[in-house]
Amino acid sequence: MATPDASTAARSARPGANVAAALEHTAAVRASAEAVIDGDVRFDYATLGRRIAGVGAGLLSLGLAPGDVVATLALNSYRHLECWLAIPRVGLVLNELNTRLAAAELAFILDDSEARICWIAGPVDQEPWATRVRSAGVPFVGVEVSIRRPDGTVADTDEVGEVWLRGPNIMAGYWRRPQETAAALTPDGWYRSGDAARSDADGYAPRSRMRSAHTPPCSRQQCSGFPTSAGSSGSTPQWCSARTAPRAKTSSPTTVGP
Repeated sequence: MATPDASTAARSARPGANVAAALEHTAAVRASAEAVIDGDVRFDYATLGRRIAGVGAGLLSLGLAPGDVVATLALNSYRHLECWLAIPRVGLVLNELNTRLAAAELAFILDDSEARICWIAGPVDQEPWATRVRSAGVPFVGVEVSIRRPDGTVADTDEVGEVWLRGPNIMAGYWRRPQETAAALTPDGWYRSGDAARSDADGYAPRSRMRSAHTPPCSRQQCSGFPTSAGSSGSTPQWCSARTAPRAKTSSPTTVGP
């Protein structure tokens, strides 16, 4: 018997049999309790329940059916919360998109997931977020990040270079692979990531992949980080770059907003 995919499972599930059901219970027993605080926007559980029901009804009125995929592209906001609860409540499949991805990456995810609707909520097209869509954010406390030129010197602001990392959470080296370790780590502990990035004036670093020189050995079937025993002797790890070929595009998702 074939295993049902996510879409089939969603179609067979009863709408409302998910996290939204807990909200409905809370709205019934604590209707006047404050549920949402988002800047100047505040409302109780009863209001949240009504708003979620309205969002779900609106999506179904567009011709969607249980099991259809609805993507969201949103920052943290009450509108995002409403989508997060309303979409599964009516039996639709929620696909949350990462606002830091590039347009081409978002397009691939939308096509690969066969999203029928892309709901955009929040000011993702406004400053400063529009210029930080691909940002990896600012460095975590305790981790040093440096953008370096090919000769190892520090790159200027907005100059593209390689991301170097140093900190207590950086590996000491690859297990029993001194050559790979020497290629990836400098004598003073910097890890050369192979990622290209530039740092803006506020320290945000949009990035992309430069090369795969430091990709750990992995299976031909999946990049798990473990060496495979492929080969006649089984002694030579095989290197691979596992990528999923994009599907042929069949249709474009509809874009909606608040």
